[in-house]
Amino acid sequence: MPLVSTPDARFDGLPGYDYPVRRVSVGDPEMAYVDVAGDGAETFLCLHGEPTWGYLYRGLVDRLADRGRVIVPDAIGFGRSDKYTERDEYDFRLHYDALVSFLEALDLTDVTLLCQDWGGAIGLTAAANHPERFARLVPMNTDLPSGDQTMSPEWHRFHEFVESTDELDVGRLVRNGTKRGLSDAEAAAYDAPYRSDSEKAGACGRTSSLVAGAVTARR
Repeated sequence: MPLVSTPDARFDGLPGYDYPVRRVSVGDPEMAYVDVAGDGAETFLCLHGEPTWGYLYRGLVDRLADRGRVIVPDAIGFGRSDKYTERDEYDFRLHYDALVSFLEALDLTDVTLLCQDWGGAIGLTAAANHPERFARLVPMNTDLPSGDQTMSPEWHRFHEFVESTDELDVGRLVRNGTKRGLSDAEAAAYDAPYRSDSEKAGACGRTSSLVAGAVTARR
């Protein structure tokens, strides 16, 4: 299971996201994250979805820091975190286990969880299994699959496209799904971690495992 790391130079000059980066081992790979101390007592954990990365939360970090510590990790295979080079390495369980290891490594408690898309399904599952670490939940544009709901045709089309395409333009994909629009520099920032096929394996890997993985991972 080879791992690659995206060169740090790719992330130079990101508009609106100039925060120091930390790393912690979550098994074999290292997970990268932003950790801003803030002024208050709260702890905010912000989880992105697929195919974005922590850059998604650039507009919230400073605002949340007025109330406390803000932690924004990049999932394995995304952003600045280590990346497996094969799509088959990625499934719900990998991301869930990495998140639990992350929570334990930083010993996070009394967490306010902000989560969207995949980050919601993974983060809410972690909250259900480890309620002692979470105080508040703020899910956005996400779901906690039960296993009996019918996913929409749009959901299936998107995941079939992501899993089968050889040309995933992440910046363009995010721009097309953004109501307020993105500047060229912002679109390029979303694409910064994914310049080679091996770096895109996580963004393309087994996204359809979300529903079954979330159901079976809950105790």
